[in-house]
Amino acid sequence: MNRRPTLRDVATQAGVAVSTASHVFSRTVFVTPGTRALVLTAADHLGYEPRRRSRPRSPVGTLTALGVVTRWSHQASAANPFFGPVLQGVEQVCRALGISLTIEVVQPDGDGGGELPVMVRRGRVQGILAVSVHDPDYLRRLLATGTGCVLVDHAVEEPAIDCVRDDDERSGYLATRHLLEHGHLDPVPAIIAGPSAMTSISDRVAGYRRALAEFDRTVEPAYLRLEHDLNPTGGRAAMAELLALPIRPTAVFCCTDTLALGALAEVRERGLRIPADISVIGHDDIDLAAHTDPPLTTMRVDKGLLGAQAVWHLVQRVAQPDLAVRDTRLRVSLIPRGSVGARPARPHR
Repeated sequence: MNRRPTLRDVATQAGVAVSTASHVFSRTVFVTPGTRALVLTAADHLGYEPRRRSRPRSPVGTLTALGVVTRWSHQASAANPFFGPVLQGVEQVCRALGISLTIEVVQPDGDGGGELPVMVRRGRVQGILAVSVHDPDYLRRLLATGTGCVLVDHAVEEPAIDCVRDDDERSGYLATRHLLEHGHLDPVPAIIAGPSAMTSISDRVAGYRRALAEFDRTVEPAYLRLEHDLNPTGGRAAMAELLALPIRPTAVFCCTDTLALGALAEVRERGLRIPADISVIGHDDIDLAAHTDPPLTTMRVDKGLLGAQAVWHLVQRVAQPDLAVRDTRLRVSLIPRGSVGARPARPHR
């Protein structure tokens, strides 16, 4: 055969339909092992080589495929009361712009190791939104692939990378000041926080310290409950420790609403009243915050805007790789509800 063999030649040689032969090479439809063997044998005999279909390339500087990467320990999913709305914001912008969206969970080992996302290794996306991925060395490896990247709800000093987050330091400051303005000066408010490796958490703690300093109050080490898991179990355990102190606090700032949920449950189980005996303020304003008993006073962040703004940053980063690195912080607001009240006349000892 002088001409190049075609797929039809292979199908004829194997005694199958052209569509069946096509499915063998494209793997789009299941083909029985016996039929597959016939087609591959015919192709080998004829010297047929299937044409490789090149993946459609997007115009240079155009974001057509975006990935969200998160750690397994803090999975970004619709079930997460904070990141669910963030992802909804991401999805809405992607849909409006015609950008495909993929979510992948990774497991960095803390020393910059761990496999990079499959979608990056296979060149399926031009940009990544990194959620709760904090390891700088891992982020360096990610950037080295040439993939655009934006951190969501986190920031790092190095490498230079765009980030979109809330104004967490101010948020911690406003939350603590709200408690101080209600008379919780002696003893000072306590704080329940999560991992300090998360800048969102460490910044809220810094805001807490600033508010105490502004009111000429000293930070009480016994009232610092740090490095807890960001879930109700962590909040409950931390509140139990605070209530066991010789002089328990009359007010507590929980760095997330999920911590506050556990703290509220522990207070109720002890037979104490909220806010008559102890005031609690949270952070994030998740949907459940307005439905606790009493409704939770909290700091509101626009979670949908957090995700949407991250996508817009990524669109601009892919289009203009030489843009200056940006650290964008979204405004926060206090949502007063029923869980904060005036300091008891006689703090419990």
